[in-house]
Amino acid sequence: MALDMMQQIARSMHEEEVIRQGLQLYQMLYAATEVCFIPLSPEGRPVMPISSGFSLPADSERIRSAACSLTAAYQLLPGGCGFMLRVEHGEQQLGVLWIDGIPLPEYLNQYLGLALDTVAIWGMGLCNARSFRQL
Repeated sequence: MALDMMQQIARSMHEEEVIRQGLQLYQMLYAATEVCFIPLSPEGRPVMPISSGFSLPADSERIRSAACSLTAAYQLLPGGCGFMLRVEHGEQQLGVLWIDGIPLPEYLNQYLGLALDTVAIWGMGLCNARSFRQL
């Protein structure tokens, strides 16, 4: 099922659809309480987070601030139940994926490894959708 979702992400031509599908994928894989995507503006500044749920987390400003401070490919979150990682394609930084509230934190390193592997496909899908929009 996850591979099918990754194929859909890679084939989508609309950025909003790619974001929605990616968030659904990570929500399904991790059952986390917070799954957000923080897009980056062309200047590299984080904009309003996009959530997989019906509403944004109460502390969306904290999430934006943390995304702004991310200098590595990923960072574990202080509570030990989540992480954030860059979403990029080639040299283009597209945003930050925020996953917190993972119910099985003892598997955090395995979850992170899976996210690092799959986020490259999500980044490719986002980049393709943006390119398609510009045509």
